[in-house]
Amino acid sequence: MVRQPPSPQTAEVGRPGRWQRLERRQAIIKGLLLGATVISCGSVLAILGFLSYFALPIFSQGHLAEILSWEWRPFQGRFGILPMAVGSLGLAVTAILNVYDEHDFAAASGPLAALGIDTHHLKDEAAISRICQRFVLR
Repeated sequence: MVRQPPSPQTAEVGRPGRWQRLERRQAIIKGLLLGATVISCGSVLAILGFLSYFALPIFSQGHLAEILSWEWRPFQGRFGILPMAVGSLGLAVTAILNVYDEHDFAAASGPLAALGIDTHHLKDEAAISRICQRFVLR
């Protein structure tokens, strides 16, 4: 004769302490997860607040054009961030394109073709490295 495990309804009648402990443990875990969520969201909002506060002089004094320039000469006090932003975007696009296999690539090449970017050579892995080299060596 195979013994069946008790259902939660019959187990509560027979052994109420066990299910209460499990429910209490689940409530503690839910509370910890909620606390971690609140702390992480609060941290992100605090970082955003501090960045906004310390960036206010850039916007109020009209230095935004200097920051968004192509010129990067830190010893002369010119910190154009546009080359870094374009390089990061190019790196992210290249990494995303390297992840797609041939089946997924057909769906991904649609938006690129809409932007006028020729994508037929990106299926070849050697072509991807040549494109990266051309992008870096421009």
